Amino acid sequence: MKKYTHQIILLVAVVCICFACKPKQIGQSTPSPTVVSDITVEFLDSLDASKTVLIDNTNQIFSRLTRLDMCIQMKGDCKEDESMESLVSRYKKYLQVDVTNFTDEEIKWMSGLWAEAVNLCNGLNKNILPPNVKLIKSKGTYYGGDAFYTRENCIVFPAERIALRDNQSMLSVMLHEIFHLYSRAKPDKQAALYNIIGFKQIGDSRELLIDSPLKERILSNPDGPNFAYAIDLTSSKGDIKCIPIISSTLPKFTKEKGQFFDYLYFDLFEVQKQSDGSWKVISDAEGQAMVPDDAMPSFFDQIKYNTQYIIHPDEVLADNFMILALSKKDPSSLDAFDEAGKELLKKIEKAL
Repeated sequence: MKKYTHQIILLVAVVCICFACKPKQIGQSTPSPTVVSDITVEFLDSLDASKTVLIDNTNQIFSRLTRLDMCIQMKGDCKEDESMESLVSRYKKYLQVDVTNFTDEEIKWMSGLWAEAVNLCNGLNKNILPPNVKLIKSKGTYYGGDAFYTRENCIVFPAERIALRDNQSMLSVMLHEIFHLYSRAKPDKQAALYNIIGFKQIGDSRELLIDSPLKERILSNPDGPNFAYAIDLTSSKGDIKCIPIISSTLPKFTKEKGQFFDYLYFDLFEVQKQSDGSWKVISDAEGQAMVPDDAMPSFFDQIKYNTQYIIHPDEVLADNFMILALSKKDPSSLDAFDEAGKELLKKIEKAL
């Protein structure tokens, strides 16, 4: 998931049955000789999008969402005594009524950018993209008008960002989101890439032992809802394992904070392995992290400073992938990064 405004933000990221037309398609067709893959992109209409946006067999986000997460996205439309089954059902319907149709003019504009994005991806590896990618247009009612995210082989675009017609921003976010598709589809590659920046999977975040109130405040990143990926850090406490968690700054929805990103807070939490093999997340009585500040240098020693969008290893890598892909268009763009950052980019490109 990535949040964009007029510039890239660095983190402090009723089914309409009257439309019966088929999904509009474009083939990836460009005269560039670097394009050898037959990639097709589908611009889904609201009917097909309303079905597709609920399909998530890989990340299984609908079984990971907290009550607070859904309540914030639904702008407070929830009740304390409502069952999770009922809330999830209503949340899914909320997603369905949010999707809308692309206009012909939007399809024409985005098709050109898509062809460019495919070319740039092929400059890194001709097997980055799946043969078919689906695009969905969102009204932006739940995550907000600046949020892009993926679902299986789909990329969801907010209408507000499409309306701006910002070529560079849209191309950048396409590349960022394409990495999420690649990472999700190729778990072996994902593991190798995560390892480059120091992260290793320790299971499933649904099985982590998390105390209240942190447990109830956790928010899900649709591009990486499983956050059970640990990184080894050095601190004044000695060597510790930490995982990235995003959570809400408040225990409940409030009208004063209207958008999902207004609640979002990121931190690294220590995890400790228990005698039964499970992992416990360490937090204080208020649900705050207890990792010493002096652990952060060892964190950035591993992920480097190419991006500050660090809420999940997949986001760190997606931004680095975007940087790499854009460098195929403008090699001088790499001059902005230090030697350690450039070396990281080389390792990522080799592992792709």
